[in-house]
Amino acid sequence: MTLASHARSLALHLFAFAISAGPAISQEVCPRASGADAEAGWVAYSGNEMDVARVRFEAALARCSNDHYARTGLGYVALREGADSVAVALWTVAVAADQDNVDALTGLGLAAWRRGDVATLRQRFTRVLELVPDHATALEYLGRITLTAAAPQRPSLVLPDTLVYPARTNGDRFEVRGEDGWNPFYIKGVNLGAALPGKYPSEFPDSATYARWIRSMAEMNANVVRVYTIYPPPFYQALHDWNAANSDRTLWLIHGVWAELPVKHDFAGQAYEGEFFAEMTRVVDLLHGRADVQPRPGHASGYYTADVSRWTLAYIIGREWEPFSALAFDSIRGGQGGFEGRYLTLRGGNAMDAWTTRATEHLVAYETETYRAQRPVA
Repeated sequence: MTLASHARSLALHLFAFAISAGPAISQEVCPRASGADAEAGWVAYSGNEMDVARVRFEAALARCSNDHYARTGLGYVALREGADSVAVALWTVAVAADQDNVDALTGLGLAAWRRGDVATLRQRFTRVLELVPDHATALEYLGRITLTAAAPQRPSLVLPDTLVYPARTNGDRFEVRGEDGWNPFYIKGVNLGAALPGKYPSEFPDSATYARWIRSMAEMNANVVRVYTIYPPPFYQALHDWNAANSDRTLWLIHGVWAELPVKHDFAGQAYEGEFFAEMTRVVDLLHGRADVQPRPGHASGYYTADVSRWTLAYIIGREWEPFSALAFDSIRGGQGGFEGRYLTLRGGNAMDAWTTRATEHLVAYETETYRAQRPVA
């Protein structure tokens, strides 16, 4: 059965249960009649057997339409399968019947996190903590939307006397600066994804996992790790600690600045461009260990204090822009080719060429003028 058919099936069951005039079995018999199926559903869910879990939860609800223990479990199956709206509907019914249903409230909080609804997330998980003060999931997700600890005391920024650039391009190759001058550098890199297998990208690993991954990369003779977006502070701390202790097996960093496509393909639109340029600024600051990134659903956040700029080989801003979007932007901003900046100049080109050059100028200018540092940018 496909994901779409699963969602339709769950939605049909939800509709049938919601409009039922009453349970098919009397209230005295109902819990006993459906309990075994509900328990079996939760056991299957815990074992990652989603098909079995769904069948058992649906069987429980067929026996007892007001078995909200089963209804809550069916909501988690729906969430796991990407049918978020079905999951929310199931949990909403469960919470309406029992306002102290911690599992259903937690599910509603998780769904709110996925859609970026901070107000609902805060409301649901605050209620969970009222019922269970040490609830780990509620504490974790409320922590993701609030920097609760005091900001760290960083040393004053001391700028170098001259421009610093630890890496450069020369012809068709990279070079890195060593004690004896510039040395050719052949990239043997690893792309590091944002999450563990089976987890969502915003469910980041812990610091021990990052440390283990970085050690494993170095031990397999990689010399570069590439990340596509901002990672949590423990990643940069682990990279810093490894490189500081292993100068003979330095792991360089290529850092990305992630972006989605803009609404109506207008890359130069005020809201889209403002956020993208702000993200570049955050990346530069965190690589120098001087960023306080406020929580945003789906993104890493926290206090960044590990300065890894000396081991940052290059930036890659944006992503592989889809041709249809680039063409649409050119039609919107046609005739806007060419760019003249302080650090970058573009002769000719189309609107997309000009915009990407201007975006690159923003990153180079910010790092140069704030930290007196530069490095290659793509």
